Amino acid sequence: MQAQHVLNIEITGIKKVKGKLSACLITDKSEFLKSCSDYFEIPVNARALKFTKKGLQPGEYAITIYHDSNSNGELDTNFFRIPKERYGFSNNARNTFGPPDFEKCLFEVKGDTTIAIRLK
Repeated sequence: MQAQHVLNIEITGIKKVKGKLSACLITDKSEFLKSCSDYFEIPVNARALKFTKKGLQPGEYAITIYHDSNSNGELDTNFFRIPKERYGFSNNARNTFGPPDFEKCLFEVKGDTTIAIRLK
């Protein structure tokens, strides 16, 4: 049996202290920005949050996250499908237009790991 590790996620860039953060921990590229088998929510009660995810196997992961400030269960966008709510990706991956590639978001878990995500 492989060891199970802890992932500590430090989240900054929260502008409004209300709603929730909706996050997805991804191991399979087919789930990136689509369905999510490891979805979790974090209540927003401060402008910076820490969250712990336990029981991770060693491997490569990516995280997508957005601030669902109105708690409607979706990332609100404008007419041009540009997000109106803050969002972020592991490695703080960015792209000029549209979301970053899955590979830019990947990070490795070999032991207990801490990552930081700044919402944009």
